[in-house]
This record gives sequence, C-alpha cells and structure tokens, in this order.
Amino acid sequence: MANLSADSPFGARLRQWRALRGVSQLALADKVGSTARHLSFLETGRSRPSRQMVLRLGEALDVSLRERNQLLHAAGLPAVFPEAGVDSADLAPFRAALDSLLRAHLPYPPMVLDQHLAGLVALAEQALAGIPRPAQPPPDLVLCPWFRLGDRIVKTIGMAARFDATAEITLDELRIELIYPLDEAGEQFFRDAGR
Repeated sequence: MANLSADSPFGARLRQWRALRGVSQLALADKVGSTARHLSFLETGRSRPSRQMVLRLGEALDVSLRERNQLLHAAGLPAVFPEAGVDSADLAPFRAALDSLLRAHLPYPPMVLDQHLAGLVALAEQALAGIPRPAQPPPDLVLCPWFRLGDRIVKTIGMAARFDATAEITLDELRIELIYPLDEAGEQFFRDAGR
C-alpha cells in the first residue's frame, strides 16, 4: 500500500482497502457496528481506532492476518497475530498434516503455496485489467488446466485446501493445490509417471 498520509497512516490504509473492496463508508460502518461519521473521522485522523475496531474493520474488509497486523501498526497499536517460521516447533502438527496429505495424494501432483502467490495474483490481475471479459461464462464452460507433454495432452482438475480458521500468519497464508486427472488418459499418465 503506497502513498500513506503522514497525518493518518491508518486512515489512508483503511481508505485504500475500502476502495479496493468497493465498500462505502456507510456499508462498512454497518458491517462493523459503527457510523459513517466515525469511519470518516478514522480515515481523516480526527479519531484514533481502538484495537477491537481495527480488528473488526480488517475482518469486514476480508484482509489477511498479516494486513490486519499492519493496520494495527498503522494505528499505533501492537500486532496481535503471531507469525512462526515454517520450521518452528509450534507448526510441527501442521507440517505433519501437510506431509500426510501430500503423501496420500501421490501419484498426483500437489503444491503448497504461501503469501508470494498473492503477489503473483495481484500482478496477473493488473496485467489483465484492460482485457474485456464476458459478464457470465457460457454454462457449459469448464475451466481446468491442460498440459502438453510432447505429443500428449494431460487434462486435469484442481482442488484447493487451507487450514481452517487459523490465527497464525504463516498458516493463514498457506494454500494447498491438489491436481487430479480429468480423464482416463490423464489417470494413466500419472500412474506411469509415479512408477
């Protein structure tokens, strides 16, 4: 988030998130149990938010736990969401669960992605911003990744998984992508590759 106001870093950040989500002050105020006037005061720096208000705003705007900590910091408040390294002892049960899931998924390819994926998604969205898209895709359209490997086409479908309702930044930012074959030819390809 660039161009934060020197007068109210929190207000500028809040205004940017509100604009990004396309939410009016009135709609956001309704979601967090406040008034549009109070949100206006928060955005201009005339009022300082409480920790609880920052957390409610972050949740209502559906921002990541990392960004909620940054909103707290911009408001002059301490962060509340911890961030452990992937190798930390605290995350050992989660690493074990991931390892079990990934082993059980073989011979199909899995991916574990972290917050850097969001940076790539944002760049892709910026690149595609000027490209017109149909308002509604045709009802028979199915999107799935297809791979050309030599003279073979491998058709797949994907599934995403996340840890449920975590209050830890590293876990919140992990996304597990599981790829499955779409047809018998894809199934055979993965079975042959797994030997």
